[in-house]
Amino acid sequence: RTSGRDDGVQHRVVDLDSDTPGLDPDEPLWLSLFDPDTKASGYGRTDGRESSVTRLVFEDASVGRLARADDAPRYVFVKERFDDSPDLFAAGPDLDEPRQLGATNPFQADFAWGRNELLPYTTDAGHAVHAILTYPADYDPQRTYPLILYQYERLSQGLHRYVTPSRTSYYNVQVWSQQGYFVLQPDIVYEPGRPGPSAVDAIEHALDAALAAAPQPTPAAPGQDAQDDPARILVSRLTLDNYKATLKGLTQFGDRRQGTQRNRDAVDWIEAQLQAVGCTNTERITYEYAPAPRNPRPQGQ
Repeated sequence: RTSGRDDGVQHRVVDLDSDTPGLDPDEPLWLSLFDPDTKASGYGRTDGRESSVTRLVFEDASVGRLARADDAPRYVFVKERFDDSPDLFAAGPDLDEPRQLGATNPFQADFAWGRNELLPYTTDAGHAVHAILTYPADYDPQRTYPLILYQYERLSQGLHRYVTPSRTSYYNVQVWSQQGYFVLQPDIVYEPGRPGPSAVDAIEHALDAALAAAPQPTPAAPGQDAQDDPARILVSRLTLDNYKATLKGLTQFGDRRQGTQRNRDAVDWIEAQLQAVGCTNTERITYEYAPAPRNPRPQGQ
């Protein structure tokens, strides 16, 4: 018997003996545990149908890959966090006194590393969801930082996923963090027929939550050289409210595909917004979109 309904923790059966079909009712039942609100995870066990679940390991980390030795009551599992690479742990019958077996990334201590924070928020549509806010490596609260918004439905389950910096991964959150960016990954509940407004609703509230968690200091007044820099002038006009208004404005064009009238209308609208804030030297690049024809599907497939 689990208490998942009361405490909100998800319980999933773990099969530690894949060679034997089914589950033996006379044997203890192992369960994986996951808290959707905190993203904590771990393992528990129940010794009978009427007994409650005993939590053996449950931490603010991603705990998984539980395995049992063939001829001894010994277990191993893997634990990782965004700032701690996956490590293997060996433990006893109750997953007690886990012992770390080596270190998968001992060189990490020589480098600046970002950290994740879980931000709860509620959309106007009433969806209680979360966002991941990744801080810049060597974050200084007295500095201002740019922010990258990365969106794709629900992402907060990856709060504790370790990300290895990579030159070949285009969307690498750890690389962005080390280059001095905040990264915001909001959960989005897409409602039928309202993909654009659903995204804007979630993004607006996620941005508000991010600003509340890490408020940016007011920048000092620019000197004469900065006042003469058109890039700095343009950046000084960027505000969260303007960003929200731009997102809302783009939703009026719906789904946009290359070469469609809706996409051309959206480009016209973007140009008008740029000109409205003083970017009068906008130019259009004209090109022909001619994708290669798809290979015909073989007969019978």
